[in-house]
Amino acid sequence: MFAIMASLMNLALSASQLFTRYLNDLFAVTQQDYSNLGRLMIVVGLVNLLPLLALPLLWKAEHSAPAEPQRDIPSEPVHAP
Repeated sequence: MFAIMASLMNLALSASQLFTRYLNDLFAVTQQDYSNLGRLMIVVGLVNLLPLLALPLLWKAEHSAPAEPQRDIPSEPVHAP
């Protein structure tokens, strides 16, 4: 499980770097020209809110999943002869 989570984290970091590079190229913010910095900050703020849109979908998926049948658990332990 740890290896899967670590690989997903590495994938997310790589995607983040690529997306950052794309946004920097798109808005062309440099040390000499900050004219597009406001637009870049607005886009970054909106992109950071995107995961909130997934919450209703996750809620629906969680509540539409079939309930697991409950197991009969004996109240007293069974001892082998």
